[in-house]
Amino acid sequence: MSRPRRSIVLAVLLSAVLALPLVGLTTPAQAKGDVSPDFRVMTLNIKVTLPSGAWAADAQRATTMTDILSLQEAEQQPDRDALEAMLHGQGWDMWYPAVGGGGNPVAWNASKFYFVSGSTVKVLSRERGVTPDRWINMVVLGQVGTDRQVTIVNTHTINRGAVDAGLKPNSRTPKLKKHLRMLRTAIQQAAAGSQNVIATGDLNVNYMRDRHLKLPGLPTDVLGPIVDFDMPIGRTYDHGNTELDYLMTLKDGGLAPVSGQIVPGFRSDHRGVVVGLIFLNQGPSPVPPPDGARFSPGTMVNHPHNRQQRRAVPRMVKQVLNAAPAGSAVHLATGNLSDGVVYRALLRAHRRGVYVQVLLTDKHLNNRERSLRSVLHHQMSGRTWFSKCLTAMCRRTTAQMAPTTLLVSQSGATRALRLTSDRYVDSYAVHRRTHAWVTTDLDSYNASFHDFFLAIS
Repeated sequence: MSRPRRSIVLAVLLSAVLALPLVGLTTPAQAKGDVSPDFRVMTLNIKVTLPSGAWAADAQRATTMTDILSLQEAEQQPDRDALEAMLHGQGWDMWYPAVGGGGNPVAWNASKFYFVSGSTVKVLSRERGVTPDRWINMVVLGQVGTDRQVTIVNTHTINRGAVDAGLKPNSRTPKLKKHLRMLRTAIQQAAAGSQNVIATGDLNVNYMRDRHLKLPGLPTDVLGPIVDFDMPIGRTYDHGNTELDYLMTLKDGGLAPVSGQIVPGFRSDHRGVVVGLIFLNQGPSPVPPPDGARFSPGTMVNHPHNRQQRRAVPRMVKQVLNAAPAGSAVHLATGNLSDGVVYRALLRAHRRGVYVQVLLTDKHLNNRERSLRSVLHHQMSGRTWFSKCLTAMCRRTTAQMAPTTLLVSQSGATRALRLTSDRYVDSYAVHRRTHAWVTTDLDSYNASFHDFFLAIS
């Protein structure tokens, strides 16, 4: 009789423990000491059926607890409008793509971070009664003062595909698994450009069960080999003892968690998940001055009040173009091309046999642009051309690209060089802070190459 009684008591105790909301649990990194985070990231799913004012109020409360905020269920334009007005009033900025992916915006404290680039990829099309469009958004931010960059990958998967997470496959399961595979690919692509990658979102898989069962096709199985699950373990969704909201960083990457908390009290049926992170590499990754024709990945910054550095970005563009040999190809998409240094470097490249292709996103041409068009011509059937962005497809695609994207198929010893900037290559560059990011991996080059030609298709 005694053994059954002990079993019943143990079962009751376990049930009581599992029913408790696990809020504000410490992460292993916290146990190491009271290290202050370099910045904090929060992921929060705000219920789509809330009134727009309540939606923005939830987000406003979240901004008091974090520096970067990933949101889900912002599919309604009035919610995004209310959100944007609130954020700008608090000194925050926000990005979501002009077309698609608006349900997963990323916001940041503009006194601590600045926008570098944003992109999105579609996962699933809308099915009435099943799912809205599903997207994966990727936003690159630079840290004010250090120019260290972080990439936020934010998404929201279809629900009830992992039930919950004992699997029991149903018609939604293949859609969920496809989304998780594409999320893995997006994280890997982000990692090609930076080791400071943070993946966030509502993955609609109960991590508290998934981490034990490790069923094929679910987050622990698909994402576990490439990321660390940095969120605290605990309930993040009001319905059941369920953790759906994820915050992850790369395994052996450039970031490490030092704090973590699950935050209740929102109007939404989800709780916020906040993680404090530190940079393991405490210095920026500057691009050194080119040694001959060799280029390294990293960041360049125009400092308008520093005489030596206020033309750093145009100077780098010039060096990249000067190193392109005859027979190589240059693809440049930008809004305004009035900087004389860059203009002359493009002309020199064309004269020595480089295939120069320029896509201008502004409507009106200045004198240098008209001159360049007359030299390059505007017949896009050739290998050298100058074109304006006139179609709806072009405007949608370039809205998702960085303000300036330069691709060079061969720049000296660098065969696939990609340079993006948060400003146009115009004559005002010396008067404002401008950032450029250089990558030399083939995957990031190919992704931008695809966008460039999608814009002109």
